[in-house]
Amino acid sequence: MQTTETPSPGQCGKTRFERLSTLIGRLSPFLLCGFVVGYGVVTWYLATQRLFWFDEFFTVHLSRLPGFDATWQALLMQADFNPPLFYELTRLSERLLGAGPAQIRLPSIVGFGVFCLCLYRFVSVRAPVFAAFVALLFPFATGIYWYAYEARAYGALLGFGGLSLVCWQLVAARTERRLWALIGLTVFLACGMLTHAYGVLFGLPLAMGELWRAVERKRIDWPVWIALAVSLAGIFPSFILLTSVLAAINEIQTTVFDASVAKLFDAYRSYLAPALGILLGGLALALFVPDREAGGGDRQRVPGHEYVALATFLLVPAVACAMAAVTGAPFMSRYGLPAVAGFSCLLGLGLRRRPAAAAGALALLVVQIFVGSVHLARNPTVIEPTTGYEVSNYSPHFMRRYGLMNSAANKDAPIVLLDNLDFLPTIYYAPEGLRDRLVYLPRRKGEVTGLAIPLFRKCCNVPGRTATDAELLEANREFYVYGTPRSSDKLNYFREAGATVTVESMTASHFLATVTRNPR
Repeated sequence: MQTTETPSPGQCGKTRFERLSTLIGRLSPFLLCGFVVGYGVVTWYLATQRLFWFDEFFTVHLSRLPGFDATWQALLMQADFNPPLFYELTRLSERLLGAGPAQIRLPSIVGFGVFCLCLYRFVSVRAPVFAAFVALLFPFATGIYWYAYEARAYGALLGFGGLSLVCWQLVAARTERRLWALIGLTVFLACGMLTHAYGVLFGLPLAMGELWRAVERKRIDWPVWIALAVSLAGIFPSFILLTSVLAAINEIQTTVFDASVAKLFDAYRSYLAPALGILLGGLALALFVPDREAGGGDRQRVPGHEYVALATFLLVPAVACAMAAVTGAPFMSRYGLPAVAGFSCLLGLGLRRRPAAAAGALALLVVQIFVGSVHLARNPTVIEPTTGYEVSNYSPHFMRRYGLMNSAANKDAPIVLLDNLDFLPTIYYAPEGLRDRLVYLPRRKGEVTGLAIPLFRKCCNVPGRTATDAELLEANREFYVYGTPRSSDKLNYFREAGATVTVESMTASHFLATVTRNPR
């Protein structure tokens, strides 16, 4: 009697995932197109909703100068720390598409999207399609998605860095496109350095991977090293600006930009804390889902030099922190963003031999990204990941504060703003008649905001002025003070000077007070 052999559950699972992986692979061009459209629509919408916050005004004002020469002179005057390419890209975006919050954020939107597509390309060469999509989507679950629609250089930097990573992979594979890949490697790395002062850190993992490749091959691939060396020309503008940057930091006499272990820890926390569940879930799936399901969708062995490069990406925040500590250059936790490239690709490659685990991780990512996008779209405020500053997505928030200021009885008295991160957006969105009355009170001599306002007035003709508590009391018998709860301690400046402070209105988000100079 002839019997039919019943396939084992493992064999059935293997066949099912083989077929599903093959189907997804065939549909991947359409899925990638869907990703581009979905990403563009959602991120553009978020960019139109979020109001500019303190850091973004450096880009807003510098990119709206008449040309490169004016921007470069402003940078030499310590108006910002970054080299000029990003401001040129932003200026081009607004000239082509018009002024607007999404238009000025377009270089970041495009750069971040290109970065994610490059991670997909890098992993897809070595892994099945599920794993490649994990690498594509993982950055959206981390804290760095904020920089996809912020008018700062980080999104554009990630885009140039992702392109250089793909070009290096092509160069190492010695394909027929090697010459173009070498040119791309040189140009994109240089553009990254011309975009952000720490752009050079995207070249470090590639150099370490190339060094390992030379050891493996027992010979040096000179064209690659020449390309890496030539790309370093892009760092020269940052060297020129470093002198003025250090002078500004010395004048400020603040610890805001100091490198520290606490900032280094905060860097990893801000990137990875939102994605910790995905990382742990992916690790658990990789450990407990059998390896035997890899058939059919498996790819070639991952070269050691690629693992070395990706592992070096994980150390980028530590290297950036060490560089800042040695040179005295400013350091913020967001300067180590390239680390996410390492985490994304290593997670995808870690799941390459387990399509079922990769599919599970991909499902977790899709759910988290969907929930997070809905939250961002519906929430009237969002929290900037490195400062904890609350940024509004809702312009009526500002209209309410202006209504409160206009309710003050004396329509000619100055209105003093106390919050150091709130002054620039408050004056930018203020109605014409109210704007000239706004004054910022620095917390101490040389404060960052206190320096930024005169610089913007000088190089960019931006309204706004500063004054000390003594100057205000000398020039005015009565004036008003507006602030947020975190700046309420500044009211003591006026009390200590002998003035009377009367709080007119106090809510959870703001207060308005009247300061009256007492007779001498």
